[in-house]
Amino acid sequence: MFWHLYKCRVKILLHNKYLLFWIGVFPILLGTFFHMAFSEITEKSESLETIGVVVTTEENNTDAEKLTKEYEGFYSFISTMEEQGYFEVSYASYEDAMNVVSEDEADGALVLTKTENGIDMSLVFAGSGMNETILKNMINTYKYGEKVITEAAMTNPAALESVIDELYSEVSVNKEISLNAKNMDIYNQYYFALFAMTCMFGASIGLLNTEHCQADQSTVAVRRAASPTKKMAMVLSEYLAAVTIMELLFVILAAYLVLVLGVDLGNRYGLIALASFVASLLGVALGYFFGVVIKGKQSAKEGIQMAVILFLNFLAGLMVGNMKFIIEKACPVFNRINPAAIISDCFYSICAYDDLSMYVRCIISMGIWTVLLATVSIMVLRREKYANL
Repeated sequence: MFWHLYKCRVKILLHNKYLLFWIGVFPILLGTFFHMAFSEITEKSESLETIGVVVTTEENNTDAEKLTKEYEGFYSFISTMEEQGYFEVSYASYEDAMNVVSEDEADGALVLTKTENGIDMSLVFAGSGMNETILKNMINTYKYGEKVITEAAMTNPAALESVIDELYSEVSVNKEISLNAKNMDIYNQYYFALFAMTCMFGASIGLLNTEHCQADQSTVAVRRAASPTKKMAMVLSEYLAAVTIMELLFVILAAYLVLVLGVDLGNRYGLIALASFVASLLGVALGYFFGVVIKGKQSAKEGIQMAVILFLNFLAGLMVGNMKFIIEKACPVFNRINPAAIISDCFYSICAYDDLSMYVRCIISMGIWTVLLATVSIMVLRREKYANL
């Protein structure tokens, strides 16, 4: 009887076009819009390209290239950056250098000024993009290192070699990163929040199930209440059917993001499947909770449920990407109890970390939420009695 009820419920849910649209089609459309909005931004702002640098002096009668070669340390720095493909260096008079920068033919102008202790340098930019920021940080790093070495040479020449070794032993422009703990696209957090929203939308199926098992909510429930079928068997079979539909829709969404849109979710598909299953259990349990705890018309329950789900997903970063980090600074405990944030963090941990401690913590948290919501729902359902049908 249990499996017969389960199969019938799956068929009923698959014929509900309203639910299939909001839980299946809507996340796919939202994921498509995310891809259209973020892919071009990522390509333009986060791809490291060769940085164009034009070196000049404040005095037009001074040869910038000659002045650069006079100072071995600075010349070595510039030459190394150019040899490794990070800088594309050119030399020009001050006026020509300013024209080159203003016409976006170079990312910045490095203006050299000869002083008693060597050379001073300043930067002139025409914009404020990623290359300009990288150039500024590199020049500041060089100036800091030069200052430290100069002071060490004047105060303690014997320790100069150890100072240089300590200063540059950890410096590396490139860093090798493992495939699992990868440097992910920062906009992937929106896809993790999308997964959280999809799983929590499973509450709509749970709410529909409660409508069909409460005799004061629908005529279908009246007929079922009069049947000899045990109520708990009916509830559990329908709960499992709802989770099955949710898992199917999640797989379709994930496959679409990876195969069609090319979103990188790593290769730990087993962990993703487990996370989606537990998250679906939580989402459906949330729907049962709203369905049995809130009294009133079904439309009112749906409105309250949707408002709560969207608010929790807003706090988890679905609409504003850094919202979760703002809450983490202000009230970190809320991120630990917000179901949407927990689900989002669970998927994030799979793709970002080799260590599974955060993943396990999120799975346990989702499990606790599911047990609490399901326990309350079952207790309320078991106590429901009707004077007449």
